[in-house]
Amino acid sequence: MELTRTEMKTKSAKELGYNPIYTPMTKEQSENFVRVLMADPQDIKIDGKDIPFVLQVLNKRIEVMNLPINFTSQAKLLALILSNGNPGKMMIILIDCLINFEGKEVSGDDICNLYPMGFYNEISTTNYIDNYLKPHKCKWSEIY
Repeated sequence: MELTRTEMKTKSAKELGYNPIYTPMTKEQSENFVRVLMADPQDIKIDGKDIPFVLQVLNKRIEVMNLPINFTSQAKLLALILSNGNPGKMMIILIDCLINFEGKEVSGDDICNLYPMGFYNEISTTNYIDNYLKPHKCKWSEIY
């Protein structure tokens, strides 16, 4: 039995059959990731006018769309490292976090659990975007 479009919109891409392949982090990404994880989360502050563009996009998307999610500063920095400064990848991270942590505050541990080895490889990312996000087949895909 085939799912209707409405039924698909209640499921994540993984529940619809998406099985990503991850690209391991580079040495520099790994070192930065560990530095952020080892820092006291209370000491990490992201404010002022020097916020990286990708984090501005994340903050604005959450604000304008009134999304039911928040990120700790630690989680934002880890997402920045994973996205490699790419706004499209950041939106995928936001969607993955909404699917898994809707209505909650995302912590650094949550990001580590979602992406234990790194972000999706290029083929998996393209597949996710073209087959699940652009056609709005899965939950929260309208954000992309």
